[in-house]
Amino acid sequence: MFVERLVIIANSGETAYDEFFHLGSNIIRGRNSSGKSTVANFIFYALGGDTYRPTDAANECREIYAQVKVSGAVMTLKRPIARSHHQPMSIFWGTFEEAKKSNFKGWSHYPYRETVNKESFSNILFNAMGLPLVRSDSDSKITMHQLLRLIFVDQESPSENLFRFERFDQPLTRQTVAELLIGVYDDELYSERLLLREQQKKLEDKQTELRGIQKVLESSGQQDDLGRLRKDLAKAHEQLITVESEVTTLRNRATVKLQANSSPQVLKAQEEFLALRQELSNATNRLKSLEFDVVDSQQFIQTLEERIQNLSDSSRAKKVLGELPLEFCPQCMRPLVDHELATPACSLCKNPFEENFEAGYVRRLEQELRQQIKESKTMLEEKQIALSELASKHSQIVEQYRVKQRAIDADNNRATSTRDQRIDALLIKKGNTQATIKYVSEKIQALQLLETLSKEIKALQGSVGELRRSIEVRSNKEQQNINRAMRKIEAITLELLRADLHRQQQFQSGKKIEIDFRRDVFSLDEQNNFSASSNVLFKNAVRFAIFFASLELKFFRFPRLIICDNMEDKGMEEERSQNFQRVIVGKAESYNVAHQLIFTTSKIDPSLEKPKYTIGKNYSETSKSIRNVDAT
Repeated sequence: MFVERLVIIANSGETAYDEFFHLGSNIIRGRNSSGKSTVANFIFYALGGDTYRPTDAANECREIYAQVKVSGAVMTLKRPIARSHHQPMSIFWGTFEEAKKSNFKGWSHYPYRETVNKESFSNILFNAMGLPLVRSDSDSKITMHQLLRLIFVDQESPSENLFRFERFDQPLTRQTVAELLIGVYDDELYSERLLLREQQKKLEDKQTELRGIQKVLESSGQQDDLGRLRKDLAKAHEQLITVESEVTTLRNRATVKLQANSSPQVLKAQEEFLALRQELSNATNRLKSLEFDVVDSQQFIQTLEERIQNLSDSSRAKKVLGELPLEFCPQCMRPLVDHELATPACSLCKNPFEENFEAGYVRRLEQELRQQIKESKTMLEEKQIALSELASKHSQIVEQYRVKQRAIDADNNRATSTRDQRIDALLIKKGNTQATIKYVSEKIQALQLLETLSKEIKALQGSVGELRRSIEVRSNKEQQNINRAMRKIEAITLELLRADLHRQQQFQSGKKIEIDFRRDVFSLDEQNNFSASSNVLFKNAVRFAIFFASLELKFFRFPRLIICDNMEDKGMEEERSQNFQRVIVGKAESYNVAHQLIFTTSKIDPSLEKPKYTIGKNYSETSKSIRNVDAT
């Protein structure tokens, strides 16, 4: 992520700040209280920081625009300037000038926090940078604000802490952010750990359920098997049919018959049965329709996910194969005429390409598809819940229908109202047989559930074993990258410290750098209690070492951007600050990897006072960075 332009609009509507930035070193210089830190804090805020450091000049501004290049795609970020936290962000895929030409249409608006139906702007920027969406210990996703705490070096945070100071800071959040930016965080490993936790919980629940069923079956004192129980059930059903047939035969021999007209109770039962049958028909139709909607939504989501993958595959293929211009018209098959064009354009339609058109267009399409997927998944969950509820209700209606059907059939078969002892005996036998059927059915169901649980437990045990093996392999690789990253950061930190003026002897003789991101501490040979200015330089050396290490090790996810507003804090002498400036600018220029440094200073080294390094004017009390604001 690189900053290309920063525009700040005053409450009056006038432009208070408008400067272009470039790759490499960008130095914002000027005297104290001339607005350097205000600009640095505004960059932090524009890129997604939660709050900016309010100043009188900043409070006279209403909105900020940052044109940035993210993974080759140009986008413009817009945020309102307000005192309250968690302000939203609007994103335009294109340059600031293109946004103005479109009358500021085509912006997409995103909240600070993700909602059920809307992604946060952090999600959008993470996707654009190719970063995984990571959850912290509170189960909330890591935000751009959290990343910027390790990218932006500010003045107000304690010099003994690496991260930008924040109250109620969580140790695991700091560790997660560091691992994410350093590149040792493996999102697949994280997902596997979450899945392992879920699978282990399922396994425990299944095993508990299995033990409960086994205990119930053992209490019966019988060793049942499904084969014997199924035979007993079939025999009981045959006996029930025989008893019901004998009851019907005996009743047909009775001499007292019912009246020809049905009783009111029978008529009412028939009306209820017809209404229930209609309700069952409607419920069945709704169930089938909803099942179709669920399948259709699942296929639609799958299609959108395939389109995202196809976009990604197309971009990668084009990078590997290069441009493959069309030589023939796909419509008429005639050769395409090669016109000389002043600007890059499409080989077919000849429309000119804007700079980085393809990268921005692909990113915008990807984001639109991801938003569609998110909304579709929300709708799918609602449909699945409704389907589950309707299926349960449908089962109840079916059971009610069957009960009512049997009652109607019994009323139709009852030809007599007289009963004798033989019928009573048969009815008792029928009841006993039905109880037997119920008892045997429940035992069969229990044994079937036991059998199913055993299979599920076996499958879960296999899944847990596979996950543990995979996690072990990934963890070993992760640890190797951690060791490699920390060795590189240590080496660069020692290099920067030894390049310091001889003001702190330990910086010249130190051998071991230790960093604990979780505790937010760092030390040199187990020391971190130097002079105030040396502590500032030590902290800056570690922070720049992380940045420079990201230019050397490909597995880093650090966005190759560092912002430093802490060059000469705590009384650092001018000569020492200027030396450190020369060291980091010189080291940055030794890399052939695209990168960006932005730092402020009131004591710029004379050798760096060049247009290739500096941004804007050399600010002063009478010519401040933020201008055209209403002083009242």
